[in-house]
Amino acid sequence: MKIKYMCFAMCVSFSAQVLAGGKGVEREISMESSAGYVAEHCIWVKPGNVLDYETKAPFAVNFNIHFHTANDVVYPVKEDKVLEHEGQVVVESKGEYCFMWKNIAQQNADYKIALHYKITK
Repeated sequence: MKIKYMCFAMCVSFSAQVLAGGKGVEREISMESSAGYVAEHCIWVKPGNVLDYETKAPFAVNFNIHFHTANDVVYPVKEDKVLEHEGQVVVESKGEYCFMWKNIAQQNADYKIALHYKITK
């Protein structure tokens, strides 16, 4: 099975100072209909930042928030088969934290996932 992958990491990087105290950020994530398709949205954060988030999809997806260390990928959040998920993550290390969705079943058409997040400190 060929897995398609789409990453927004390079074009979407925000500093915590810009988002602190605001209403947060709303994003619409494009998903292709094929099973196994993955989309990612990454943001730049600092230790001690608090990341509040909510995501909603019209179809069940596997969802995670992760970051990379020198030798590993760490998953503060990992949920399977969700339509909606919300929570809060306290940032452990400086760098990019990524929201990631995986389409777990073939769909009839491409679709969008809603993401809302806010970084505070």
